[in-house]
Amino acid sequence: MENNNNNQSVNPRPEVVNISGQKFVKTSDTSLINLQHIRWVKKIDRCLEICNKMDGCTAGRDTHPVCQYNNPEVYAWLNKYFL
Repeated sequence: MENNNNNQSVNPRPEVVNISGQKFVKTSDTSLINLQHIRWVKKIDRCLEICNKMDGCTAGRDTHPVCQYNNPEVYAWLNKYFL
């Protein structure tokens, strides 16, 4: 890791936020999703729908979108698992 002029560490993977030792991704609806709580991801056109509810989700209704045009870094990072 490198340091910038403010002596803050630079995140080598900007799509993942580390808070108190837990890793989160930011969604297009500005939610932070804990990576350990993701139940499934569904690809719909140029968006990925993330479900993080224990009892399941309905795509497009109670999921969190990560769209290519709003959040290109997280979309690219998650989308590589669909290639």
